[in-house]
Amino acid sequence: MTWTATNSNLAVGAGAIRAMTVFNGRLYAADANSTSKVYWTADGVSWAPANANVAVGAASGISALAVYNGRLYAGDAASPGRVYISTDGNSWTPSTAFAAGSIQSFAVFNGKFLAGDSTGKVYVSVDGSSVTWSATNGRGGSDRASAAASGT
Repeated sequence: MTWTATNSNLAVGAGAIRAMTVFNGRLYAADANSTSKVYWTADGVSWAPANANVAVGAASGISALAVYNGRLYAGDAASPGRVYISTDGNSWTPSTAFAAGSIQSFAVFNGKFLAGDSTGKVYVSVDGSSVTWSATNGRGGSDRASAAASGT
């Protein structure tokens, strides 16, 4: 397999791209750098900042992106963990901080939206709202939670 940069080897953001997902026909990329910005492209070549080029989360980077129930979610790499929710891919609403550590991953499983944090805990939201997160039986500790992001 051969890989080619889609953006002429120019950086999309200020740092590493930690997460990508597709939402409403656009590809979104999360900047893992302290700028905490999210970028989008409609063609895979030309990129633009979402949120009027303002940070989506805290100054620690965005560590996860996912789509659930017609909304785009960004996980903040700051502790305690917080999720930012967008209905249009441009403006964002923060959830209440609910995770013990930073948000590391998202998944959709059995109709529920899950978030894994840096302490090994997994949190579930039945509807993906900003206030209905609760811990599952994650074991906690220093091991990181790991879940594959899903766009379903």
